[in-house]
Amino acid sequence: MKDNIDWGKANQIIGEGLYSGLAKVLMEVSHRQLARFGNRNSKDNPSILEIGAGRGEHFDFVKNDFSQYVMSDISTWGKSTIDEIIKKDKRVSFEIQDIEELTFTDETFDRVICSCVLIHVDQPYLALGELNRVTRSGGTISLYIAADPGVLLRLIRFIVTAPKMKKLDVPYDLINALSHRNNAGGLIEMCKFVFKDSKMKISYHPFRIKSWNFSTHIIVNIIKN
Repeated sequence: MKDNIDWGKANQIIGEGLYSGLAKVLMEVSHRQLARFGNRNSKDNPSILEIGAGRGEHFDFVKNDFSQYVMSDISTWGKSTIDEIIKKDKRVSFEIQDIEELTFTDETFDRVICSCVLIHVDQPYLALGELNRVTRSGGTISLYIAADPGVLLRLIRFIVTAPKMKKLDVPYDLINALSHRNNAGGLIEMCKFVFKDSKMKISYHPFRIKSWNFSTHIIVNIIKN
């Protein structure tokens, strides 16, 4: 079946729309929460890998110094903005990477950041194994997991995000239905198994209630054994 939707353009519009108005405020809060653990617990001068970098929105929230910062994504839709960051900081680079099959050698990075990617991938268990593989012993891994299909997250989308996307004329609900493949509860259980030998802290937001059904997102922080 064929349709007349330009999926690349639609995803770009959604990405840009999420960083305007109230949606931007909420996104920035989640970036701050995602960065906090690594900012406090990373080794001095770490090498950092960010997966799902988009347009580089998370970069400004990483506060500790670093020797290398690799931004990666499955496509180049946000690369023009990332290129501006690279011009200002030569320690930053961009690579196309598939989280389920990273090309980096074992134990390459001291800190790995993964923002709202696991909900989309076909094989999240393999993806988590790859994150574990490329992180050095003692390194930190920080994961943002959207609380799909939780009631609170769906309510926030209905009130805040969906009306904005209708004005932008993109099939937001359809894209969510097609791309949000994995539920938060299952992803958390996979994290517990993959990182069972490591120290892990799971925090639920915004209310700190330990239920993905009453959260918008979950932050999983790991110190690899």
